[in-house]
Amino acid sequence: MGKTSETKAKNSAGSQPPLSPFLQAQGLQKRMRGTAEKKMAEAGNKCEEEAYPDALQSLRRELLGCFAKSEETIVDKIKAAIEPLAKQLKEIKTDLTKVSQTAETAMELSLAVQESTQSLEKHCEWAAAKISLIENQLKAQNLKLRGLPEAEETDCELRILVAEWLGKQLELEEGVMPLLDAAYRLGALRKGRTSLPRDILIRVPDSRTRQKIVATARTKGTLQYKQHKIMILQDLSAETLEMRRQFKPLTSFLARNNLRYRWFQYSKLQITLKGTIHTLNDIASGWQLLKDFGFEIPSENQETVNCKNDSAWRKV
Repeated sequence: MGKTSETKAKNSAGSQPPLSPFLQAQGLQKRMRGTAEKKMAEAGNKCEEEAYPDALQSLRRELLGCFAKSEETIVDKIKAAIEPLAKQLKEIKTDLTKVSQTAETAMELSLAVQESTQSLEKHCEWAAAKISLIENQLKAQNLKLRGLPEAEETDCELRILVAEWLGKQLELEEGVMPLLDAAYRLGALRKGRTSLPRDILIRVPDSRTRQKIVATARTKGTLQYKQHKIMILQDLSAETLEMRRQFKPLTSFLARNNLRYRWFQYSKLQITLKGTIHTLNDIASGWQLLKDFGFEIPSENQETVNCKNDSAWRKV
């Protein structure tokens, strides 16, 4: 009795009762009706397409034709709009090519002109140095006298006056005078001139006499003529004088320190240090040489002041 009731309870809890035959028939009917409606809708659409096939095909062809014409029209308009731009771009490209070629040609010409200019500058420097050398060689027999008053040659010829004065300075025998080919004032006499007298240029053909005059001027310093100070200078080209002016601070320093120096080839300076002769082409190399030998190099401003106060650099 108890087992039968437990079995019924399990069956009632574990499974549902099966559908009735009526409900099963009703579900099957609904599915059949849905399938039939779907088939009818498909058949209706097919009938409509079959009923109007020509109209649809005509509309399709018309639309495709319109699209094709529109596409051709748009393409033609785009081509028409792009064509001038393409032409302009082509012209610009051609112009740029010409400009590039012109620039290359100009660059080549510029480089060629630059090389020619540099070569010409070097040639001009060489020619100027050569001309200056020839001019100095032609002037080698000349000396300049500075400080002789203008009125001294009124009573006699200037050449004789200078020769007599040089004979006394050289301590020659009485009546013996150095041979001078010429003696004359440089430049025109200005009326009312109250400044320094004009320089006198003398030509001494004998080299030994000329060297003796120069040595006497260096030994005695400033020479005298009736209480007038006379300086003897070399007759050099303007380029050589400018080069020597650039050496003024250095030569002034050398003279104050009793260092031997002399001019070589008119515009180069030779310094003797510890028995060795050094040839200088510019003042910078001279200061560096003195610095290497342990000399204390003065400042630029101080050396300029010393140079202005030193009158020895102006002499031979």
